Amino acid sequence: MSTNQPNTPPQETTEQALAVKPVWYKRPPIIATIAVALIAVLVAVGLAWKTQADTKNAREQYQTAQASYQQTLTELDQTKTQAASLIELAAQRAKDTDTKTLAEAVEEADNLKGVEAQDASTLGLEKATEATAAVKSAQEQAQSVLDELTTSFKDVREEVAGKAATEFDQAVKNLNEAIETAGKANREGVEKNVSDKLDAALKEAKAIDQAKPDKLETVADIEAVFTRADEASKSAKALNEAIKAVNDAAKAKAEAQQAQSSGGYEQTYDGGYSGNGYSGGGYSDWNTGSNGGNGGYNNPAPAPQPAPPANSDGGSSGGWVVTDEQDICYEGDTSGNSWEVPCN
Repeated sequence: MSTNQPNTPPQETTEQALAVKPVWYKRPPIIATIAVALIAVLVAVGLAWKTQADTKNAREQYQTAQASYQQTLTELDQTKTQAASLIELAAQRAKDTDTKTLAEAVEEADNLKGVEAQDASTLGLEKATEATAAVKSAQEQAQSVLDELTTSFKDVREEVAGKAATEFDQAVKNLNEAIETAGKANREGVEKNVSDKLDAALKEAKAIDQAKPDKLETVADIEAVFTRADEASKSAKALNEAIKAVNDAAKAKAEAQQAQSSGGYEQTYDGGYSGNGYSGGGYSDWNTGSNGGNGGYNNPAPAPQPAPPANSDGGSSGGWVVTDEQDICYEGDTSGNSWEVPCN
């Protein structure tokens, strides 16, 4: 029995199989190297991008901190200016106001050290971070000073504002009283120019704004109230002076009319009378043959009269007494006694 061998084609050798593979099959892994390098590049780019982003963020934080700091400095400067003005106003119009704490706060604000602003675009990540920290620290200090200054300013402002309001209310009260009094002024017989001055002063007084102020937030508001109080006081004073002038003129006119209606007699200090062309004085002792101020009238010796008591009023001289009936004269002797006699 024979065995037939299968007719199989010859197998390719390993050498032949290797011969058909690419040339770089046995070379170093170039693709892997390229991949690693590419990854490294991507990482580097990523890190650079992150650094740039962090730097940008740091710069923005610095700009935000710097803006907040500048805002605090602006408020501090404005409050400090207001405080200085308030201290000056209090010294002029409210001298008993305690402004010591406020003055100390102003001084502290003046001595506060600031931080200079920088150009954020020139700052790297580290520099921007450091600058932001410095600005934030300075901003906290400035805010602390501002808070203290604001509190002190508010206390003093309320006290001075209260005094301004009180002064204004009193001035308005005085003004209204003067306006009321002006309506009762006696204008009878008063010359027109004097009466016109009263009318002008009254018109000015009524034109004064008496509205009470709503807010007194700033020093200018408070100062305006003091000014309005001064205007009201000045107007009230002028009106009172005009009222007095009118009343005085009316009184003088009335006295003149009364003197004229009484016959024109006016008693002099020496006991005599003058008026209607007559001038009379006291008589000297009739026994001396002389008289004084009687217009040359010689009174003859009187008839004997009972002697009045030694302590009776009178002296060696007398005067005319004007009555509704007969005129009476006084006579006297050297002993100091006097008596009444009809005037011849």
